[in-house]
Amino acid sequence: MIPLTSSRLVLLPQLNPHPTDSPSNALMPICGIPCEEEMEAHRLNGTWEIVKLPPGRRAIGSRWFMKVKRNADGSLDRYRSRLVAKGYSQRPGFDFKETFAPTVRYSTIHIVLALAALEDLELRSVDISHAYLNGTLEEEIYMLQPEGFEVGGPDHVCRLRKSLYGLKQAGRVWNKTLHSVLSSMGFKRVQSDHGLYIYLRDDVRILMPVFVDDITLACKDGAKIDSIVQELSNHFRLQDLGPTTQLLGLEIHRDRPNRCLSISQSQYISNLIQEHGLSDSKPVSTPLNPGTHLSTSMCPQNDAEASEMRQYPYISIHCGHFTM
Repeated sequence: MIPLTSSRLVLLPQLNPHPTDSPSNALMPICGIPCEEEMEAHRLNGTWEIVKLPPGRRAIGSRWFMKVKRNADGSLDRYRSRLVAKGYSQRPGFDFKETFAPTVRYSTIHIVLALAALEDLELRSVDISHAYLNGTLEEEIYMLQPEGFEVGGPDHVCRLRKSLYGLKQAGRVWNKTLHSVLSSMGFKRVQSDHGLYIYLRDDVRILMPVFVDDITLACKDGAKIDSIVQELSNHFRLQDLGPTTQLLGLEIHRDRPNRCLSISQSQYISNLIQEHGLSDSKPVSTPLNPGTHLSTSMCPQNDAEASEMRQYPYISIHCGHFTM
C-alpha cells in the first residue's frame, strides 16, 4: 500500500455529516486511509501504468472525490473515496466513441418487487466494489497522476489500461463487462429492458435488475442465490448486503406471512423538505386555489422582491419527481 506522508496531504471539500445542513465550501485535510485504500485498489486492478507522456498527446486531469454513503433512513453507512478522471476534457472520436449504458427502469423494479411479494421470493442485494474499474479500455488515454501520489518527474503520467470513474465511456465499458459475465453464467437480458436479466434453468427462475453496480436477485431458492453470489465473487470484488431492505433510496418493508411488500422514501422526502426550507409548512389538500391564473404581473417588481424570491429554489422542485 502506498503511504500518504505529510507531503502527500490532500485538501478536499469538507464532508458534511448531516445531509440536511447547508453545504460548506471549506477545505479540510483528509487522513490517508480512504485515499490509500482507493490507490491500493487501483494497484491491484492494474488500472494504469506510469509512463512518459508521448509527444503530441494530451493528458486529462484527475481529482479526489469524497462521499458520505448513507442508509435509507439517513444513518451513516461508510465514508468513500474516489479518484475521478476529468472526463469533460476528453475529445470525442479520439478519447471516446460510444457512451450509452442502460440501467433498469423504475417501473421494472416495481414489477420485480410486486412479484417478490406475490410469490414470496427471496430478495438479496449485492454491491459491486469499484465496478467501473473492471472494464478494459480500447482507447489510448493518458491522465495526470493523482494529487498526493505523484511518482517520477513532471512529464510522467498515467496510461489508463482499465476504465475509471469520470471517463465518458466508463459506464458503457462496465456494462459490457458485466453483460459478458452474466451471459456466461446463463442469464439472458430482457429485450424490453436491458437493465433486467433473467436466469431460467429447470425449475429455477432468478430475476436480476441491475442499476450500474447495484444488483438485486429475486428467487424462490435462497441456496441458488447463494451460488450465484459466490460465482459473481469469482469475477468481481463485491459486498453481499444480505436480504434487501433498501433499493436505490427506497426503504423496503415486507410482511411475508401476508405476502405484502411496501416501499417508503420518508428520509428522502424529509431531506427534500428541509433543503427547501419547508419544515414548518402545514399540509394542505390543495396547495393552490382552483382556477388560479398565473401572469407576469405576479413576478417580482423590484430588486427587493427579486432578492426575496431567490430564497425559494423553485427550479429544483423537479427533485420531487424522484419520489415513487
